[in-house]
Amino acid sequence: MNHLTSNPPHSGDFSGRRSARGVLLLQDGAINVYAFLPCPLKVRFKQALESYMAGYNPTAHWPLYCPSILDGGHHSLDIEIESASSEADLPEVIVAVSPSILLSYPFKNRFLSLYQGVSAPSYLAAMPAFYRQVAEKNNLGFLGFGKWSVIRDFSVAPDLANPTCWADLLKDDYRGLLAIHGCDGKVGAQNLMMALEDRGGREAVTALARNVAVVAHFSQIIKGIGSQSASRMPFSILPNAAAVQIPSSKNAAILEFSDGPLSMPLLILVKKNRIAESQGALDFFWGETFRNDVLAKGDFETPDRMDWSRPQFHPDWGRLGQGDYRQRAEALSALFKKNSPAFLGAES
Repeated sequence: MNHLTSNPPHSGDFSGRRSARGVLLLQDGAINVYAFLPCPLKVRFKQALESYMAGYNPTAHWPLYCPSILDGGHHSLDIEIESASSEADLPEVIVAVSPSILLSYPFKNRFLSLYQGVSAPSYLAAMPAFYRQVAEKNNLGFLGFGKWSVIRDFSVAPDLANPTCWADLLKDDYRGLLAIHGCDGKVGAQNLMMALEDRGGREAVTALARNVAVVAHFSQIIKGIGSQSASRMPFSILPNAAAVQIPSSKNAAILEFSDGPLSMPLLILVKKNRIAESQGALDFFWGETFRNDVLAKGDFETPDRMDWSRPQFHPDWGRLGQGDYRQRAEALSALFKKNSPAFLGAES
C-alpha cells in the first residue's frame, strides 16, 4: 500500500554522508531503513529485501533504501545513530536484534520519543499482557523472538553431566569448560549477563566468566565441534540462528533448559511523523517472506507463532527500560573479561 503525501518524492540525490565503505547512509526522498540483524540472518535478509524492493520501489512514492544490505556491516550505522545531532540524521525505520541501540544514551533520551514502536496487530493480540505492557512502557515494537542456547559437543568429556538450567553454568563443575559466541573480542551474550545479574548479582556474572575458556565467533566454535582442536569445549553458548547451521554429521545437540532458552527480541521503531509513508517497510517486515525465509531459518518466531506457555530466560524488562543499556552492558563485559580465562594475558 503506497501513501501519497505533499512532501517531495524520491529525488535520487546521492550526496551526503557515507560509510567507510562508501555507502550512502541516508537517501533523500526515501524511507531509510537501518537493520541490525544477527550475522546468520544477514544474507537471507539481503536477498529477501532486495527482491521486495525490486517490485515495490519502481512504483512507490516513497521507495525503500537500506544501507545495511549494501555496506556488509552495521558498525557505521551504530556510530551514525550514536552521533546523531538532529532528527534529520536518523532513518525512518530501525530494526534491531538488541535493545542496546534503542535503549542507550544519547539516542534514548534525545530521540526515542520521536519514534513509535510498532507491532503488527496480530502480534499484539498473541502476546501475553506482560509483553504488551513492555512494548507500551518502553515504546518498542516486537517483530519476533530469537533464542540463545547451550550446545553440547559429545566428542568432549562424554560422561560429564549436562547442565539443566542457566544457573548450572555458574557451578564449579563447568570450570573452564564453556565457550561463548563473541566478535572482535566482545562477549556476545549481553542479555545473558544481564539476566544472570538480575537473579544473582554481579557474582553470577563473575562465576560464569570463570567457567568460560573460549570466546570466539560462532563459525569458529561450530567448526571446532567434533574436531581435534584443543580449543573446543563440551558446552558452547550460541545463538540458535547459528546453532541450527551445525551439520547433522557432528555429534552435537541443543540442550533444553528447565528455564527455557535465552530470549532475544527483534525490535522495530518507526518515526511517528512517517508511519504512513513507512507502510511499505512494515508490509515487508510483517510479511510472509520475512517471517518464513528470514526469521524462521534462524529459529526466530513471530509472536503469533510462539508457544507462550513455554519458559523463557530474559533480563528484567523493568530494569532494562531504566538508565543506559550500553553503559550497563560495558560494565558487565569488563567484569566478565577480568575474570574469564579466555582473556588471560589480554590488555585491559
